[in-house]
Formats: sequence, structure tokens, C-alpha cells
Amino acid sequence: MKYPLLLLAVVFVLGLYIGSLELIPMVIILFSLVIGILLFGLSIIFYHHKSKNWFIMLIVSIFLLGIVRMDWYKTDHQSIFNNVLDKQLEGKYVGIRGYIDSEPTLDGDLVKLIIKPITYSLEGQEYRINTKEKLLINLFLQAENEQIQVQNWETGMGIRLYGVMGKVINSRNPGEFNYREYLARKGIYWKLNVYDIAMIEVATENGFFTGIDRYKRRLSNIIDSLFGGRQAGFMKSILLGERDDLANELFNDFSILGLSHLLAISGLHLSILTLMLFWLFGKLRITKQNTAYIVSFLLIGYMFFTGASPSVVRATVMAILMFYGLIFKRSFLALQSFGIALMLMSFYNPMWIFDVGFQLSFVITFYILWGLPIVYGNLHIKNEGIKKSVSLIIITQLASFPLSFYYFHQYSTISWLTNLLIVPIFSIVILPFGIILLLFALFFPYLGLLFAKVMSLLLDWLFSLIQITADLRFFHFYGGFHSFFWVLVFYIYLTWLLLRKRIKESFIPFKLKKYIFQIEKTMLVILAMIVLWWLFPKNEGFITFIDVGQGDSILIQAKGNKNILIDSGGRLSIPKENWQLRKNPFNTGKNIILPYLKYRGVKKIDIAILTHEDIDHLGGYLFIADNIEIDNFVVEKGFPRTVSGEKLLTKLIENKIKIEYIDRVKTAKINEDTQITFAPIDIPSSNKENDHSFAIFLNMYNTKLLFSADIEKLGEEQLITTFIIEPVDILKVGHHGSITSSTNSWLLKLKPQDSIISVGKNNRYNHPSKEILTRLEKYSKVWRTDLDGGITVQIDSKGYKIERTIEN
Repeated sequence: MKYPLLLLAVVFVLGLYIGSLELIPMVIILFSLVIGILLFGLSIIFYHHKSKNWFIMLIVSIFLLGIVRMDWYKTDHQSIFNNVLDKQLEGKYVGIRGYIDSEPTLDGDLVKLIIKPITYSLEGQEYRINTKEKLLINLFLQAENEQIQVQNWETGMGIRLYGVMGKVINSRNPGEFNYREYLARKGIYWKLNVYDIAMIEVATENGFFTGIDRYKRRLSNIIDSLFGGRQAGFMKSILLGERDDLANELFNDFSILGLSHLLAISGLHLSILTLMLFWLFGKLRITKQNTAYIVSFLLIGYMFFTGASPSVVRATVMAILMFYGLIFKRSFLALQSFGIALMLMSFYNPMWIFDVGFQLSFVITFYILWGLPIVYGNLHIKNEGIKKSVSLIIITQLASFPLSFYYFHQYSTISWLTNLLIVPIFSIVILPFGIILLLFALFFPYLGLLFAKVMSLLLDWLFSLIQITADLRFFHFYGGFHSFFWVLVFYIYLTWLLLRKRIKESFIPFKLKKYIFQIEKTMLVILAMIVLWWLFPKNEGFITFIDVGQGDSILIQAKGNKNILIDSGGRLSIPKENWQLRKNPFNTGKNIILPYLKYRGVKKIDIAILTHEDIDHLGGYLFIADNIEIDNFVVEKGFPRTVSGEKLLTKLIENKIKIEYIDRVKTAKINEDTQITFAPIDIPSSNKENDHSFAIFLNMYNTKLLFSADIEKLGEEQLITTFIIEPVDILKVGHHGSITSSTNSWLLKLKPQDSIISVGKNNRYNHPSKEILTRLEKYSKVWRTDLDGGITVQIDSKGYKIERTIEN
């Protein structure tokens, strides 16, 4: 076999995945260990006896040992807190003693760091921790001078601290990034919130990683002195692997254009660095063998220096294997080196196989090594340079698309063009120039400052080009594969396309070849039918009560790709001093609603509705209005009534969004099966926003819904007397389940089958009211976003089905 190490690595990863499944009992793990070791030994014996079965035994043993390795890793990194205290620990005041495991990240008044705990103290007793579990620490600073104290903390220092324990927040809406799962795969299950820096003691500790952090901070300060704002964040990202200062808007622009790989240290960066070092040592007349030794050590150092991300580790391992061939004149095939890197890395940290960076790095590298020559051979372009560039862009775009679309729910049809234009500029000019600039700044500060001015002009030009291209929304589309199954289907089909010509021209039996291509035709027909079914408009609609915390936001998706958004959530911003301000503060529109719209494939909002001007309904629109196309914006007749309303009005005018005022009952037909009715409420004697609003009635496939915003008792009475109120199937409960809404007379008129309350978990208003819950339960089943997360309603001619995101 040509690539046995590659096959063994793939089989080992498959074993790791099977071992990660929670359903496997311990007896199977022990059986796998015994049989795996036995088969491994037999494979060695059979190999020496030149038996043909030795490799099959080796494959099975590697698969079984993969299962065992994953279970071993999970046991070693399990949470002692989950095992011992479970839910009893949440909210308790706990003491922790251990070591700082990552350099603290300072962002305004918030400090984040990860520690490796050794002991924990609870109710006066100290207990030892015997696993490799880690803790996420959130330190909330109370004074500006505390920032200086935190900046002296470094990796490896001993630490003792006291705070309130809590579990990491889980994903609360469909398609949302699962932060709890992400941290759990890093061995982090709990967070400790510390509100007083006086409760922290740090002991000085000088070690290898402490020295790295110290020198890295020095280089970071040099970059800050040479560049300003987003330029400094960009340079620190591509040279030091630090992304904390990278501007969020810049990252989003790079991401939608498929250029985010340039912002993280990856194989491209190491390849450029290696070429520069070989050129330099060649000029110094150092032999290639000695150069390979030196560069190997430098790459290993750079790997640790930049944080040892999966893509950097993969590139470093493969580079060292290549240098091994250069030194000992015994080269590995590229795909064999690939297999060794995959095996070593997944054995060291089995959870890396779930890391998106790990997956993208290995998948793209595989298709470059294996598929690039095939694409190159099938292109009819005379210019060799253009042919190589186009071949590389084609294979990398095809290889990255499925995973990117699955994880990030967006793709730009011009990403191939931006990669074709920007990657050469980055590879030939920006990155090499940046490395040289940093070296000059270290040893010749004045020359470094001069070079930085030139680089600043280049970066300004690059960022402007990226922003202009990213703003071409027509070329972007959203959605994504909602199941990893379709990612696998895409890769199988891509692999077949690359193999097809070779199989067609190969010397295999005619009957076998005919059978293979009959299977191809059958699969193509099945895929075509699935695609047509997916594209064909379905007689159904979806309504999502998005969990935005204490607020409202509801997405209605009707047949014909019609999208309606009712309110946008939002949080009341508390005035802060300059030192407290964070680089990328939380925004409901940016962090919750827009990602969900992308997940649902929403490129344009046909009707955006603001029921009233309370910030927990309006806040998200201040971001959304600038970042997605909106055809019509519906407001109550007195808009704007508040300062926030005036800010929103300015944004609507700037973006040329049509505004429609509701001053009377109005019904609009969305399609032949869906219509929406606006019923305004106006209590002249009241200054409360809740009394200047409107209710929204929706009829979709004869399923009736009422969205009652924050309407209170007076508004309900006005609707009962001025509007014909009919029973509904689903009620969006008014004012988050407050005691001021949902009167008996109101519910008696509506008689809902299901009631949905949009409310924040552990909110300070104690919504929903227990009295209201009791009242609602007389009529209907009650759903709550604080308990159920985002709530999705699927409606068709047969009725409706409600699903929750969080299973209680």
C-alpha cells in the first residue's frame, strides 16, 4: 500500500470519535484495550512471518486503541466538581489554589484567565484535585489602578483566589456557537466569578512559559508603539498569534470573504517564515543540512511562542519530517508525513479532532497534497504561474467550503477572487515585510518606525479594499449545513470528482468499471432529487422565539422566502468610565440575532417591526439596521419617543429603509397562506412605552398566533373593546409574564393552546410572575425561553409543532 501511515491515522481518528460517544459502556472500553493490544502484538508476529493478514490486524488494533485513548483522555480531564458536587456547587463561594495556565486577557474592567487548580476549599475544608481539569476565571475590576496589577501576572505563577462558582453558559438558540462544549473539550467545565481583586494572591514563578509570555508582551508593546488601532491588532494577530486586540469588524470582513485563515498563524505563515530562513542561511553559506537543524528548532520555538494552535502544530510537525529527509537523505512521501502528523497530534490531544481549526487545517492540507496535482493537470491555462495559482485557489476553496459553511453559516461567491488577489499580496509583501519590520524595531528602532509608516499606508489600502469587497452583500449567502452528514456527502462527492477521470482511464475489469459508473448515476439522481426538494418552496412556515435574555425578538419565515422580524432584544447600557469600556462589548443584534439570521439563511428582512421603544425590544436594531438589508420598517405612530428611538430613526434614514407608521388596524397579506394584522394601542393618559404599542395577529395555514409585545392591562382592555378578539392557538405572553399583563378577561377571550414567554434567565424583575404562570396553565401549556432557550414553531396545513433548544 502506498500510504499506510495515512490510513492508520484515519482509522485511529475514527476510533477516537467512537470513543467520544457517551453510550459506550466501560466493559467495551476494557474489551477494546485487551483485543487492541493482542491484535497489535499478533500483527508484529505475522509481519515477521510475512503473512498478508498483518496489516488488517494492525488496522483493527489501531481502531480499538483509538477508542481506549479517547476514554483515557476523558477520564484524565473529567471534572471533579461534576463528580463530587454536581449542581450543589453552582452559586457557592469557593476557594481555589493552583497555577495560571494562560496569559490573562485584559478587556476594560474584565479580566479572563484560565488556571490549573490543585485544591479547592468549600465551607472551611480544602480538597485536592487529582484530574487535569481547568477553570475559567472572570475577574471584574473595580478601579483603574487594578489593571496595572493584573498586567504583571504571567503563565506559570501560583495563584489563590476566592469567588462564586458557576457553569459555563450553554448555547441557547438553534445553530448558536456552543461555548460550553467548546470549553469542555479543553477540560474546562466551570467558571469562577471574582468581584474583588483583594481576594486573589499571586506568587512569583519563573519558568519556561513565563519567559515566553514576558518576551511576547515586549513584542506586543513594540507593535503598539509602531501602529495604532486596528493596524496594531492585525499585526499582532499575524505575527504573534494574539487575536485579543483584533477589531471585530475587521475579522468579520475577512471571515465573510474566506480570508480568516490569514489572521491566524497557520501553515502559510510557517511556509513563508521557512523560506525566509532558508534564504537567509543560504546567503550565510550554511549547509542545507545544518539549516534544516536550525530552522527545526526555530519553528518549534515559534510554535510555542504563538500558542501552539492545531494548524501551527500540524505545519511544524510536517516541516520537521521534511527536514528529517533533508538531513538523513531519507524522505517521507508528503501524505505519509501528513498521516504521522495526524496520528501524533490526535494521540496527544484527542479532543483536537473536534476543533474547527484542526479540521480545516488537515482537510485543506490533504486536498492540496493529493488533489492539487489532479486539478492542475486538468486546467488548460498556458501561463504556469497563473495555472498554479488558479489550481491552488480551486482546491482550497472546494476543500474549505463544507466545513466553513457548516460552522460559520456564511459563504461569499467572490471568496475565490479575493483569495486570488489578496493571498499573494499577503504572502509576498505584508507578512515578510512585517517580520523584517519587527526585527528592525527590536535592534534599530528608528528604522523600524520608518518602515512602520510605509506598512501603515499598505495596511490602510488593504483594509479599505477588504471593507469595500465585504460590503458587496449581493455575493454573500447564508444558511449552512445543519447536519455534519451533508459535510461528509460533499467531501465524498469531491473526492469522487477528483478520482473519476483516473478510474475511467484505469485498466480495471470492464464489468467493475461499468458497475462503478452505474452507482455514480444512481447517486447523482438521488442527490439531484434532494437538491430539488431543498430548493422547491415548501408549504410550511417557521417562527422562532429567539432567546435574547430579558427582551423580545421573534423571527417569522413564511413561504416564498418572506422574512419578518418582530423586535430585536437589547440590554440597558450602564454608563462607564473610559478604562472600563471593552473592545467588543456585547450587543444583542451582533452576538445573537444576526448569527441566528445567518443560520436560518436570511439575507434580507422583508418587514422589520418595532412594537415599542423600550431598549429590550429596540436595542438590537441599532446594529442590525447597518448590517442586513431591510425593505420595510414598521413602527407605532408616535415613533420616535425616546433618545434610543431617535438614534434608530437616524440609522433607518441613513440606510434608506422605508418606514411605515401604524395608526389604525391594518392587515397585510404575506402570501396566499399567511396574513398579518397590526392592532395599535394608545393610552393618551400614560407615559409608559408599553401603552403606546401594537399587538400583532398572524394567521399561517389557519394556525392563529398573537404577539402581544409588552401590552399591559389597559392595552388589553382597549383591544377587547375596539377589536374583535378571537381564540388563538399560540399566544406570545405580554410583558415577559409580568403581573401587569395577561388578565383573566384577556385569556378568557384568547383561550390559547400554547403560551410562550420571552424572558431572561434569573432576571432582576423576577419575571414571569407565579400568579401569571398559574393563570396561564389553566388554559395552555407554557413555554419559557429562560428554561427552554430559543423556541421554534413549525407550521403547515396539518397544524403546528413546537420544539425547544434546551431539553429540561
